[in-house]
Amino acid sequence: MRIGTIQQMIDAAVDHERQTDHVVALLIKVTAMSNSRIDVETARILRDHCIAYVNLVPEFFDTGLKRASQMGIEREMNFMLNELESYWFLQKDLIPDKYGLVGIMDDAYASNYFLQSLSDFCARQSNRPLIDRDLVVANTFARNIIGERIAQRLEKQVDASINVHLNDNHISKLLKTIFSSAFVFENHLALSSPQKAIQFQRQMPLGATGIVV
Repeated sequence: MRIGTIQQMIDAAVDHERQTDHVVALLIKVTAMSNSRIDVETARILRDHCIAYVNLVPEFFDTGLKRASQMGIEREMNFMLNELESYWFLQKDLIPDKYGLVGIMDDAYASNYFLQSLSDFCARQSNRPLIDRDLVVANTFARNIIGERIAQRLEKQVDASINVHLNDNHISKLLKTIFSSAFVFENHLALSSPQKAIQFQRQMPLGATGIVV
């Protein structure tokens, strides 16, 4: 598990953003190009939601490992979290990490989309999702930021990976152990009203490439 490394990546990206307002500038630039320019205050609200979104990943890891240990399913949880973290360390990164906060939004989206997809599968199988409050709205926000093209490529990668795992008897058993254990991830981002961020985005269509220009 490389949770510490992911947290360091996030901390570095957030520090870079606080120093440069890079995402804030991108939001203002892209919205100005579509004649729906937003002000700095709105851009910073959206930027802060990006920060909350990427921090969901280590939060899910920490709470997942602690609760799994209490429930005796550490091995199964370690496998699932290894899959969630794998996108952060791919050599061919769709948005290079050197771009700071926007550079890790694709990694966070892949992890959170993966978790939401498993949660949906669990709900279909056992009528109980893996996440207490789903990530659909939060992921929609992130999808708009990174753009349709990149989001679709990540979704295809994740969907293909999940299909492979579910068709592997050994791996499928590991996942089903988690699904049948009554384990639930707590999604604290839902408490910060991502709907408000979505409302802002509706006023400023970002297009197929989001703010990745």
